[in-house]
Amino acid sequence: RGSSYADASGVQASAYNAATVTNNAGGQIAATAMYGDAIGLLVVGYTPDVSNTGSVSALGSTSATGIQAQGYLSASVLTTGSVSAYAYGEAYGVFAIAGDTSTIRNNGDITATSMMGDAIGELAVAGLTAITTNGGDTTVDNTGYIRGSSYADASGVQASAYNAATVTNNAGGQIAATAMYGDAIGLLVVGY
Repeated sequence: RGSSYADASGVQASAYNAATVTNNAGGQIAATAMYGDAIGLLVVGYTPDVSNTGSVSALGSTSATGIQAQGYLSASVLTTGSVSAYAYGEAYGVFAIAGDTSTIRNNGDITATSMMGDAIGELAVAGLTAITTNGGDTTVDNTGYIRGSSYADASGVQASAYNAATVTNNAGGQIAATAMYGDAIGLLVVGY
């Protein structure tokens, strides 16, 4: 558990090559930032890989992100547990960004709640950074429950990529978005 008046993270892993983090069933990762950004689980590397069957939560003032995977080549997140992000500002349940391919697979529950900023349950971005000039594929796969809620804009799932963006919502999967005063988008897929 990470807690701070400024920025906080529950677990951080960084590697030049492959960075892998597994939060097993029964595992609890939490981050609380009273006046800054909170990230429950942050993994950075050439090919970061995150697996969560436990619980990950982030509570932040400026922003909160449950799970964030940043890859120079690819980023992969598999969660069958629960992920939650609550913030006064921006809130992201699961965020994966990579130079080539970002993949988010969800079989659990993801919740992103913001009081005044945007809330996005799942956000997968690929091929959109200055790190690489090569586009890639973005995949979001859901069989669980994803919810984004905010007083401003809210999205359940967003996927964008230079080459191809794919979102699959399997049988039993639920995606919801609620916005009090802004736009609510259940599912947004953008390919350039």
